[in-house]
Amino acid sequence: MQLNRDAIKALLLVAGKSDIRDYLNGIYFDSRQGDTVAVATDGSHLLAIKLGGQLAVNGLLRRADAELLVKAMDRYASVAPAADNSITCGKLTFALEPVERPLDCRRVVPANCNGMVAQFKPEYIANFGKASALLGNKYRGGIHVHHNGVSASVIDLNCEDAIGVLMPYRSHLDADDAHTSPEWVTGSPSLSVVREEEKLAA
Repeated sequence: MQLNRDAIKALLLVAGKSDIRDYLNGIYFDSRQGDTVAVATDGSHLLAIKLGGQLAVNGLLRRADAELLVKAMDRYASVAPAADNSITCGKLTFALEPVERPLDCRRVVPANCNGMVAQFKPEYIANFGKASALLGNKYRGGIHVHHNGVSASVIDLNCEDAIGVLMPYRSHLDADDAHTSPEWVTGSPSLSVVREEEKLAA
């Protein structure tokens, strides 16, 4: 199977780094009939990418191994299943570890979104923007958030083989709070404007 290096880079943007939930610290390969889906999450945002081929193995590629794989790859590289639930790329072999809680995106991605606006951490939005660029959208649009109120929202990355999920967070303000901008941005004109008006009036 041909593997896109930038897809692995995109997945690493949302993968856990040193989470106590060990199964989040890497990329999970979910092989199904006819294709393989790679999934990464830190528990707050998730990215799933259909890889376009069947790898025929399931398991977690540890973050350190995924980073090593990226360094070893050209933009595209042939990856094949090997013995003992591992994959090979060139001369390198990487173990895919079984995990207690497989990252099955089918149980996480909402089937529908209700359109109710939510608040999100800006760094998560930025990660999805970077992922979209890596997946080929650097010059043709970014992401679109399908809001879903207090439930998980769906992130459209402008790529038919990728989908994101993002959990909202509770802002320091209530969602229905009316907003009034402070007077320092809407009130008194600047001194330069006042002086100009005084000159005209003189």
